[in-house]
Amino acid sequence: MTEEKLSPEEEQKQLEVTMGLIINGGNAKSFAFEAIREAKKGHIDVAHEKLKAADKALVEAHNAQTDMLTKEAQAIMPKLLY
Repeated sequence: MTEEKLSPEEEQKQLEVTMGLIINGGNAKSFAFEAIREAKKGHIDVAHEKLKAADKALVEAHNAQTDMLTKEAQAIMPKLLY
């Protein structure tokens, strides 16, 4: 199966989605480690806030990944049907 070339606009959008996945995944990890550090200091309320931020970033990363997979499936499915 040959791969079709993306337009510059499509390439830019794909790059933005990919970067969103990477950035939000990294942010989720950072917030989670911050939460652990705060909890070790006994700052439980701050740790809970950091975990909430980690969860939000993780959801954003998940949404970016789901968007990528959905778009890829939409592009592939019409080819498989014919």
